[in-house]
Amino acid sequence: MPCWINFPHRSSPTIRVDFDRNDDQKSLSEWYRRPLRPHCDCKNDALQPLRLQIRRRVSNQAETYWLAAMPCQGGLHQRGCRFYSTSSFNPEGPGETTEAIREVQDGEHIITDIALDVRLGINPLGEHHNTGGRTRTRRGRPVRRQIRLRGLLRRLWIAAGLNKWSEKESNRRYSRIASDRLKEAMSDVICNGKPLAEIGIVLRHGLGFEAAQAQSLVDACQAAQSRALIISVLTAAPTQRLRRQDWNLSLEGADDASLYPVISDDCLGKWRDRFKTEAALLDSREGSVFFIGTARLNRWSPPNLLTVNTQDLPPSRYYADIEEYALMATSGDGSLIPVDSGYELRVAKRLMHDRRVFQKPLAAEDPRPGEIGLPDFRLCDTNGPQPMVMEVFGRSLADRVYQVRKRQKIAHNDERFGPDGWWQWDAAMGGDMPDFPPRT
Repeated sequence: MPCWINFPHRSSPTIRVDFDRNDDQKSLSEWYRRPLRPHCDCKNDALQPLRLQIRRRVSNQAETYWLAAMPCQGGLHQRGCRFYSTSSFNPEGPGETTEAIREVQDGEHIITDIALDVRLGINPLGEHHNTGGRTRTRRGRPVRRQIRLRGLLRRLWIAAGLNKWSEKESNRRYSRIASDRLKEAMSDVICNGKPLAEIGIVLRHGLGFEAAQAQSLVDACQAAQSRALIISVLTAAPTQRLRRQDWNLSLEGADDASLYPVISDDCLGKWRDRFKTEAALLDSREGSVFFIGTARLNRWSPPNLLTVNTQDLPPSRYYADIEEYALMATSGDGSLIPVDSGYELRVAKRLMHDRRVFQKPLAAEDPRPGEIGLPDFRLCDTNGPQPMVMEVFGRSLADRVYQVRKRQKIAHNDERFGPDGWWQWDAAMGGDMPDFPPRT
């Protein structure tokens, strides 16, 4: 039985290819970055085509592409379809785990199932009928923990390998390559039962996005009854719209896709107080501030009464009404190492200038009461048996909670590694940055 794959085009008829006979690597590589997703002839319960994802593997400078079902959707395909799978994990099924992040088997792949503390699902009957994908309390069952949007962004950063640095990474951190790595990290992740490969988008300049990218995302979110999840770079502080109670968000690459992100005054909140490091980086333009947010997508076509031919109509615009968001400061294009303060940014830049090998530990969940938490950096090219812990203390004595955690960290590190077995810089005291341990 032939396996017909449909490759839709924005302005031309859909191309149908029998992939049992023509599994063309060149065609898949070209479609990998195109906005419209291919689909087979199978349909879901709403009689809409089941979209497919194009996966990529890079090994020894060679790239291999192949088609695959969306996570957790193998069981929705017809039995004769090559993408049908009987072992698909059901994200809506009962579970006894309390962990916010769990890894489960879904056919040949390991799927990361994440519980978010924001709404993703949209119920056509209205929000008052909708749990939004949140974990509901079940009598007699443990309540599953949830992570925040910033934790999800950190998890994707780890999966994409963007929290590690070595000299060979210097040419692999610019927009196109980094976006591909984030896209691959999203391919095996579901959040609140929604595949990120279907409802997520990474917006950057120079990726060749068209207005069809926004249309494809709108169609996918409508089919999945879901909000969109947008990842991009916030290039400037939000600006208030004229005579309106909402704000424009300057997201890199959004104009290329005719996507216009807006956020209400209530949803934006006091963002400078909530994201102090990110606000400082936007003002100084020393790094890049990444944005992650959930949004409802709405189409708006501007009226043009003088136009008669429909082909001459201006392209449709899509408004992304941001509902929840988070920001993450990084060291900027070309490196993209996450930082939690301006002092950490100085340390990261000096480590890269000295061509050191290091990593930035990232926690998807906040430390629990009594936990020490992760170190600020780990230096991986010293002569020790394990990476050296690096700590940057940058808050003043007025922050008493921070001072307690600081003393706990110092005592813990002294006991575990010895006073000379780890590196620290008390930047709040005004001293110069200490020299780094010698390289192996």
